[in-house]
Amino acid sequence: MLIEGFLQKRLSLLKGYKDQWFVLTDDGYLVYFNEKPNQEQQKPRGKMLLLLSDTTVKKDKVSFTVISASNNVYRLRADSDVKRSKWVQAINETRIKLYNRMFKGFYDIENNRQNTTDSDQYDGSKESDDVFQPINETDFDGVIAAAESNIASLFQTRKTPFVAVGAIDFGTTYSGCAYSTVQDFKTNPLTIDTFQLDHTNVSSYKTPTVLLLTPEGRFHSFGAKAENNYVTLAQKEEANSWYYFNRFKMQLYTHQELRSDMVIKEVGGKTMKAMLVFAYCIEHIKDQVLNRLKQAIHGLDDNDVHWVVTVPAIWNEQARQFMIEASAKAGIEKENLTLALEPECAAMYCRYLAMDKKEHGDKVEIKAFDENARFMVVDLG
Repeated sequence: MLIEGFLQKRLSLLKGYKDQWFVLTDDGYLVYFNEKPNQEQQKPRGKMLLLLSDTTVKKDKVSFTVISASNNVYRLRADSDVKRSKWVQAINETRIKLYNRMFKGFYDIENNRQNTTDSDQYDGSKESDDVFQPINETDFDGVIAAAESNIASLFQTRKTPFVAVGAIDFGTTYSGCAYSTVQDFKTNPLTIDTFQLDHTNVSSYKTPTVLLLTPEGRFHSFGAKAENNYVTLAQKEEANSWYYFNRFKMQLYTHQELRSDMVIKEVGGKTMKAMLVFAYCIEHIKDQVLNRLKQAIHGLDDNDVHWVVTVPAIWNEQARQFMIEASAKAGIEKENLTLALEPECAAMYCRYLAMDKKEHGDKVEIKAFDENARFMVVDLG
């Protein structure tokens, strides 16, 4: 290892910064653990390849950000400007060394080709053994192919091994959630657990997509609880200074130029960054699912869960990228996230659902659709 020690990492909007043990490895990875590892083979909480990464420092002299080529972001704080400088320098030097090592073969070949061109002007004043011999074009192609293969293997999306899946249905009007363990899925794919996000609406597992923030812009409540709290504030004539958002999801689709700093209006006309509003909602639901999973699975770590967030099929790539960034702010790292189209989720469920009647002589049984069977999914909104 090149350097190791505690840094504060921003985990999410609600959790803020927390001490994590970071290690900068010889092979170009920045890895971190919840605490200083007590054994060599201890599983890290996360890691980032530094090849083609970018590091920026903040004006406060202790904060800095590392962004990987795959757009994974680590927001970090050191306990002094000296310590920050030490880490930033080590990260930058490692990135350069990794880059040079990765492309060394390519540049050697390029230099050889240039030398070969220069040797065409050879005037015979030197012995023939000293003349640079032209390289084989096949060798050049081979080195390029090898370099491309190495780069491709490094940037392959590596899905983190997980033991459970948490699903967040972040709807325009209502939101819901569910979870399933890998073991349950292997036994029966339809073993899916759902629960109420709040206990004020016993007739439905879903809750209104409503967010209430304090006058300072901090999270207060979500769903039916947010609705009830806002009514109470209105009765006391205290609601005007609070932020109350509802039916805001489709603003991502109606805005032609969607940016990460885009703002949206709450019911009273006050504005806030849309990224924060979405991240608050996603993190609240995520934490509810995590609490349930940790009750069901002893010793479950946050990183043991892969997350699926549903998005409308009509959303463009900008809106989907926005949801990826909002999920990251909510504490869901990119390698632990899958965005799924809502109709595709319904279709996948229908593949396993027992809906087709099969007759075998006198026996009738209900089974899932046969392979290549056709069915229609209708979104009734």
